[in-house]
Amino acid sequence: MQHSKDEIQKTLQLAHNQFERCDLESAFEGFKSAYDKAIKKEDIPGACEALRGIIRYSAEALNHSLIKQWVNVLKKYIADYPSEVPAVTWYTLATVHLVQFQWKTAKKYTLRFLKEVREENWDQPRQKEAAIAKGRSALCHINLKQGHYDRAQYFAKALLNVYEEEKYRGINGSLYMVLGLVHETKGHLDRAIECYRKAHGTYLEEHNWYHYLYVIYAYARIARKEKNYSRAYWHLDMISRAAQTPGFGRIQQEIRKEKEILKTEAIDLLVDARNGIIQTRENSKIQLGKQYVLLDILEALSSAHEKSGADKERGLSKAEIISAVWKEKYRPESHDNKLYYNINRLRKMIEPNIRKPRYVLNWKEGYRLAPGLKIQFLSGRNEETKILNEHPPEKGKIQ
Repeated sequence: MQHSKDEIQKTLQLAHNQFERCDLESAFEGFKSAYDKAIKKEDIPGACEALRGIIRYSAEALNHSLIKQWVNVLKKYIADYPSEVPAVTWYTLATVHLVQFQWKTAKKYTLRFLKEVREENWDQPRQKEAAIAKGRSALCHINLKQGHYDRAQYFAKALLNVYEEEKYRGINGSLYMVLGLVHETKGHLDRAIECYRKAHGTYLEEHNWYHYLYVIYAYARIARKEKNYSRAYWHLDMISRAAQTPGFGRIQQEIRKEKEILKTEAIDLLVDARNGIIQTRENSKIQLGKQYVLLDILEALSSAHEKSGADKERGLSKAEIISAVWKEKYRPESHDNKLYYNINRLRKMIEPNIRKPRYVLNWKEGYRLAPGLKIQFLSGRNEETKILNEHPPEKGKIQ
């Protein structure tokens, strides 16, 4: 059965929509289906457009053997049908080299893409202008990756002056991300977060959840640089839940790198109350499970430890711990043994040498965390509520 070009285009559009909705595997199957239909119809532009989607999936999945396989197919079309391949073919090759950190080659193919766009016949002038905007935006990203931050910033601002009101799909969000990355690199975190929020709004408006994930990743980096490690972990967990399939290899790799930075930079003692896990400098994972009393003791001591001014790194009296953890009025005859027992249990779990504690120390008539200790307590619920109020995802989308 022969397939019309309209049917091929509908299949391609559906696949592109599935990709932006983060259904990457379905998108990949859709692109392959469109490619098979285009081959039967001898539709060279349709086949190249389908290959663009297949290669885009392969690049996001970091599947280098798949990239090589399909890029070779695309290059054969370029060699065999030089007058029929669409301009977007060169943009596809530029994208491949961007993923492979080959900036000069990516720039060469992007410039070729812009040349072909200008020379190609277009039925709708707006589509041609959108394609030119795509190429120019790609050049901004390449300048950024090459370390030409001032040039990238100038170029992105100039393009926004031209395109901001036009609202070509994917362009404004991409340019805001460039500006955000420039400001982030220069240490201007307030300006960076302002740009990321603009990208955030743009991608939500476009229902582009794929690029939205990279905005959330940017939020995680900013939170880490502001030493708000709880928020950084929350953002990374949010991405992890949305990007679990193999197709998200690139962003999964970025999440792993960011978590390694957090692990080495952030803490001496990490308490993840969400999952009942403690990490210390000596032990990467101590499972507390549902021992909520120990978690509550650590939370109370952490709150006291993090206060500023005269109260900085103070401890808590026995009465304060009993009130915070057990919600009871302190009575020595009934509470001293209970508190001593649980502090001792906690020390056995986290202290390298229980006879010489390094984390939980005696303090006056109570206990405290060691002075200078870098601690992060991830309680989860309150922080998650706060962040959702600030950056609410659209109903029914990424949760």
